[in-house]
Amino acid sequence: MGADKDAVDRHQQQYVGVMATKHLPVKPSKVHSASSAGTDCLGVEVNGQDFTIGVRPAKLQQLIYDTKQVLVNGACTGRAMAQLVGRWTWAMLVYRPALSAFNAVYRFSRMADRMCWFLWASVRVELECVMGLAPLLWASMKNPWFTRVPCTDASLDGEGVCATEDITPAVMEEVSSQSPVDSAIIQSIDEHKWSVIVSHPWGENHEHINSLELRSILTSRHSVTLQANDVLTSKPHDPWVILGWQ
Repeated sequence: MGADKDAVDRHQQQYVGVMATKHLPVKPSKVHSASSAGTDCLGVEVNGQDFTIGVRPAKLQQLIYDTKQVLVNGACTGRAMAQLVGRWTWAMLVYRPALSAFNAVYRFSRMADRMCWFLWASVRVELECVMGLAPLLWASMKNPWFTRVPCTDASLDGEGVCATEDITPAVMEEVSSQSPVDSAIIQSIDEHKWSVIVSHPWGENHEHINSLELRSILTSRHSVTLQANDVLTSKPHDPWVILGWQ
């Protein structure tokens, strides 16, 4: 992927050539010239004109049709359900909050396995729900960075959230692209002015520390956004950089 069509084509041909020398030839039907009009990659369309990523509408329409057919039949095997859920899961990966629509379908798949069972009411509700979510299953590559960078931490005793506005988008992009993050960048971020947003004990809480860490992240999403007086009118998948120090 890149901004120069010729450069992208050149790198692709270099890759094809190297794979051929390793006796791992690339399937010709999978090789396409660089295009900004929309190209399928790993089952999703990457569109360089409107900067979106998602399953093609025609494929989503077929998936909806197949799901409706299962609902009309009123029964299926656990393995058939798992296959259908797998197709939906792939489409949801570009908009992961949609994955929360599934729960009963997993249990149905495991329990029914090779047997053909009548669909549970809970399974029907989840399949109907995910069909309604289909128009949302896409992501934008040009969403702006959120104006604040939050930092969260949690212990068995309580949680803390702080935030800063001084980190530039360029630095955030550099942080998000590195693993591990360069120590000099971490030090420069640590020297910024941070405001304490939340600091309080859990009270009576016996959850695992991993669960508490997630709670602190959710707290930051809510409290930092409210303090910034931002109204979330776009889809809630704008990129966030979460920084943590031991």
